[in-house]
Amino acid sequence: MSIFKSLPLNQKFILKKQIDYRPGQVLSQCFLKRDMIEGGLYAFDQGEGISEQIAMDETLLVVLEGVMKVCLDKKESELKEGEATLITPGCYYEIIGKTPIKLVLVSS
Repeated sequence: MSIFKSLPLNQKFILKKQIDYRPGQVLSQCFLKRDMIEGGLYAFDQGEGISEQIAMDETLLVVLEGVMKVCLDKKESELKEGEATLITPGCYYEIIGKTPIKLVLVSS
């Protein structure tokens, strides 16, 4: 049994096409869950996001599409398609879509 959920097996696919936007919503889809590793796809409409929270584990954030504002321990920066950041445990973070965005979060 695969540890990857909801993704096509044994074939090429485009990761950002595995989730779509919905007006005014934040959508998430878990695609990996095993032991201490969890991965999810997220799609946010413009202005939507994840309100401030504390990272419990190391978390890799990769922008698949769009532009987002990310605040890490109150320091604001912008990430766009193809860019990534690594969030350390104990870091307060917040994510807001400056445009509609799609991203991957993987925590361990």
